[in-house]
Amino acid sequence: MGSAQWPASDLLFIIRSGEPIRPSAVRRSMALYGVRSGIGHVTPHMLRHSAATEMLANGAPPIGVQRVLGHRSLRTTLETYAHACDTHAAEAMARRFGR
Repeated sequence: MGSAQWPASDLLFIIRSGEPIRPSAVRRSMALYGVRSGIGHVTPHMLRHSAATEMLANGAPPIGVQRVLGHRSLRTTLETYAHACDTHAAEAMARRFGR
């Protein structure tokens, strides 16, 4: 980038003019780099889902994951990501009881 200065912004993702990056540009970039990397089709929602699953599978409290995701109800989080909670519970049981 050389000595070019980016504008100050409270936003995490901006373009050179300082405007927010467009959601369509994010989706397009993710699709492109997903294919280039050999992962295949990738969307922002898939990353959100993966992040939530990993948080829960690694022992994050469900209430914290609910807040990060912005779900109104803890039930929504638990019903959507029950598989991650099940995995975490099974691994904890295996560690505790050696199975």
